[in-house]
Amino acid sequence: MKKLLLNSLTTAFFLSLILVVSCGGNKDDDPGSTPNEDQFALLEGTWALSSITNEGNQVSGWEGFTVTIGGSADNITYSTNGMQPDGTTDVFASSGSFTFGSTVNDLTRNDDIDFSISVTETQLTLTFTIPDPDGRTEEVIGNWILTFAAQ
Repeated sequence: MKKLLLNSLTTAFFLSLILVVSCGGNKDDDPGSTPNEDQFALLEGTWALSSITNEGNQVSGWEGFTVTIGGSADNITYSTNGMQPDGTTDVFASSGSFTFGSTVNDLTRNDDIDFSISVTETQLTLTFTIPDPDGRTEEVIGNWILTFAAQ
């Protein structure tokens, strides 16, 4: 009788264990966050400018420049702080917004400038081109690369 009871309890224990393990859920069944949300999580925060080039030439006058990114994956907002040379608001206005493009590495700013980005937990690189329409100063036209360090 004791042996039957022990075998029954052992069997019940293992069946319960199998049931609990099998009900643990499959990660593939849970969509979790979207790629845009994952990328936004990396972007969100304050970034300090570490280098800036225009047409491959190092640019000065941006000492202490930071950009703070917030909002959400559907409505990315930014604000800037620190030094910025006069006449360069076409490069970066004091505030604005981005939306994701066709991939998580493509952003479009609210002034229709397209950015290619590379972001990790410690570094953000923005690559973009300011076109040459009438009214823009020659200093801001061209291909820009801004590299930031996380703060």
